[in-house]
Amino acid sequence: MGNLSWSLDGSKILLRGFGYRVPLDGSPPVDLGVSSNDIMDAAWSPDGSKIAIRTNREFPDSRGEASKDLVYIVERDGTNLRTLVEAVKPIQEEKIRLVQ
Repeated sequence: MGNLSWSLDGSKILLRGFGYRVPLDGSPPVDLGVSSNDIMDAAWSPDGSKIAIRTNREFPDSRGEASKDLVYIVERDGTNLRTLVEAVKPIQEEKIRLVQ
């Protein structure tokens, strides 16, 4: 059950590894708009209105292998997906930025 996260009201499950929010009333799942291959973790906001999603994507760079961590925030209905934080690893302070 490590890839499941219950909403505070117990009416929805967040499938963290798949990028979907699933209502327990039989309604269709909601795609959160992030590639499931890259999702590392996801969590509900304290009030349950938003979902934070952390992704990681490896890519080759001039020094060999590097990766990019992104943190997104999305409304619980799957709308308004936006990037909150972006960091390139190996982490260098000048490469971390808060995206507004």
